[in-house]
Amino acid sequence: MELKYITIAIFLLADYAWIWIHTNTDWGIYKNVIKQAKLDDVGWFARAVCILLAYAPLPLFLFLMPLATMSKAAIFGASLGGAVYVIYNTTAYILFPPWREKRGWFPIAAIDTLWGVALYTGVSVACNWLDEF
Repeated sequence: MELKYITIAIFLLADYAWIWIHTNTDWGIYKNVIKQAKLDDVGWFARAVCILLAYAPLPLFLFLMPLATMSKAAIFGASLGGAVYVIYNTTAYILFPPWREKRGWFPIAAIDTLWGVALYTGVSVACNWLDEF
């Protein structure tokens, strides 16, 4: 069970690295959107609420695992990751005019959603694999 917590910690670090790279580098896919939306002015409480909501599905990996097979774990992770990231990107499209007005917003949302699918699939498969030990 302890290895699952390590896997989830790696998940959080990987997602943090993804967000940091894409908000702080010249080629980051979120950099211009965040500048235009003036999200730097968002308070700590709002950021904390968003973080808690974004990572709320993580306990599912601990309590719904193990799934019967590795393929079921992969399908579960991909479905959950896709749902979480599609909901996030749809919400960002609705709430942030710069996201909506930016040409090429759909490729950014698609890349972000694919990242979510890959990340959640990886964690789900890793947790299922670790549960076999």
